[in-house]
Amino acid sequence: MVLAYHLELPYSPRGGTVGVTTFFVLSGFLITMLLLREADSHGRIGLGSFYARRALRLLPALAVLVAVVTAYAVLTDRADDTLRAAPAVAFYGGNWTRAFEGFGTLGLFEHTWSLSVEEQFYLAWPLIVLLSAIVAGARHRAAAVLGVSLAGCAASLAWRLALWDGADPAGSAARLYNGTDTAADQLLVGCALAAGLWLARHRVVPAAGRALLGVGAALGLGFLVWIAAWRPGGTTVDNTRLYLTWGASAFALAAAVVVAGIVVAPGGWLPRALGTRPLMAVGRVSYGLYLWHYPVIVVVQDRLGDAGSPVQWLVATVISAVATVTSWLLVEKPCLRHKDRFRPTDGPARESTRRPPEPVGAAR
Repeated sequence: MVLAYHLELPYSPRGGTVGVTTFFVLSGFLITMLLLREADSHGRIGLGSFYARRALRLLPALAVLVAVVTAYAVLTDRADDTLRAAPAVAFYGGNWTRAFEGFGTLGLFEHTWSLSVEEQFYLAWPLIVLLSAIVAGARHRAAAVLGVSLAGCAASLAWRLALWDGADPAGSAARLYNGTDTAADQLLVGCALAAGLWLARHRVVPAAGRALLGVGAALGLGFLVWIAAWRPGGTTVDNTRLYLTWGASAFALAAAVVVAGIVVAPGGWLPRALGTRPLMAVGRVSYGLYLWHYPVIVVVQDRLGDAGSPVQWLVATVISAVATVTSWLLVEKPCLRHKDRFRPTDGPARESTRRPPEPVGAAR
């Protein structure tokens, strides 16, 4: 969705918004599940090892992107915004630059705002999970995480509603879309889903319940595609406000229903469709694809012009694919080999079981 939006393909007017929201929900879900599983298996959460693994996964590829794009900007007419934004991007603060200075202020790094939100979440959320366990006790860790996540969702939505200024819709849109605080509910919806499924992990969902959730997941995916492809309601100020306030929460909930349907009923048609080899291959290298696709698209448009031409789409896609595979083979994959050095070691068990939990709905 994000790639189609930046390529300006037909039927993708809000693909960036929907794609990034889905990205946030998935991140919140996966990181929270990882933290809860680590606490259950090892009796603790190793913050140092967690941060080291995230750094190995994220920092090397970003460093290469910043170096290459900055060098290109110096040699071309793209220097002003790109060079000014490079320090903020390198230290994961680009989203706040866009929030307070407006869209289009990061140059060739414009797309990295969402990575900044992600990294700020990665820094803060493990500490919140750890604090929740200290306050509520290890046995009630997941319930505490669920409560904190839901409270955070409500607070983030209320804050977005309070910040909107009808007299300055452009400034409000930049602030609401890019701020970590105003995007927090999209991450926290995923966190809440992970905590809720963790609490229900020993329960078997009846077949009728799994079927109903599968239907909900299909409807949720259809809703997201509809919003991304047709942008119902247009671009009026009132509709922009709706999208950025209540709409953002609705997109996140729809994405969470899709994830829940896949996790609870992994043998359904939707998980099988989304689990095909080509999609899994793209998923494996999606970080590099996200990093490289935007500057490649902008540079191709600079050189070829006519953003809506099939030639521009093809050239930008091919170059993005080459850059992505190169990043994966030469930067990301070699760094990932070192992640095992930072796996947590077993500590004294504080939970009743040391086995990884069975998925909800698994055969008993």
